[in-house]
Amino acid sequence: MKKTVCGVGYARGSTEWIRALEKILKKALIYLKKARIILPLEGGGLRIRFDRCRKIPPPIYSYTSEDLPKNISESSGPLLMGERMSLSFGVEALDRLIGRLPAGCLTALHGSTLCHTLSELLCVRAQLPEDEGGLESPAVFLDGGNIFNPYAVAEFARQLHLNPQEALRGVWVSRAFTCHQLVSLVTEKLPLLLDSHSAKLIVVSDAANLFYDPYMGKEELHSLFNQTVRFLFQLAREKRAVVVATLLPHPSQERRIPLTPYLLSRSNYAVRITEKGSGYTATLEKPERGRSVKWRKT
Repeated sequence: MKKTVCGVGYARGSTEWIRALEKILKKALIYLKKARIILPLEGGGLRIRFDRCRKIPPPIYSYTSEDLPKNISESSGPLLMGERMSLSFGVEALDRLIGRLPAGCLTALHGSTLCHTLSELLCVRAQLPEDEGGLESPAVFLDGGNIFNPYAVAEFARQLHLNPQEALRGVWVSRAFTCHQLVSLVTEKLPLLLDSHSAKLIVVSDAANLFYDPYMGKEELHSLFNQTVRFLFQLAREKRAVVVATLLPHPSQERRIPLTPYLLSRSNYAVRITEKGSGYTATLEKPERGRSVKWRKT
């Protein structure tokens, strides 16, 4: 059935319920033609009966109050940062814009190759003590673009007064060369790695790169990418881990644009980084929109 843009009729819907419903639809990634019944449930949940949609779901989906905003001004954001461990970038401008990245959240970085550099920096900073902005934890780096740079990690370690060899041993790198390999790494191997190494940081580098296989159908690729992102979002919450996914620019950028909303819709934080001349600009897209900071290259 042809994909249609979501269109829902609201009856007596307050702003809070509309935003809650939008969040649920994004989480399910269901493209509706018509939603017939919208009922509040006990405990603040919603029950929606679907008339028609692109992929036919069971007749009724139920969502608990965990899927709804506790406070409408924080509907897209993480839980209180004081309740969990958190990780800082160590870059003054970014820390001022975002603050620390709390465990249990998925963060999307996109727009510039600097996103990859920052992800490698986070792998080193995760090994710092908590009072220095770290997690006192190793990191798992899933390399979707075959671009992990051990020399950069060693240099970051030296700048942070860590032993470079120890820092490299604290980053568990696993590479994928097809989208199916990446999906398998995320959904099957990653939970085992987190448990066996007690890692609290997950980086999925160049997350969309392998999902542009010219020999596979667009629908299948989009479905696999959505499955991967959904699993990362759930894993972050279940394992109380900091999860960072990067989307890097490529020559065929126009083919990569359709996948970006899948990642951004499920992320707790989303930051777009652009490069111009001798400086960078980071713009916060979630949980708030519009705030930005600039800094010069060093």
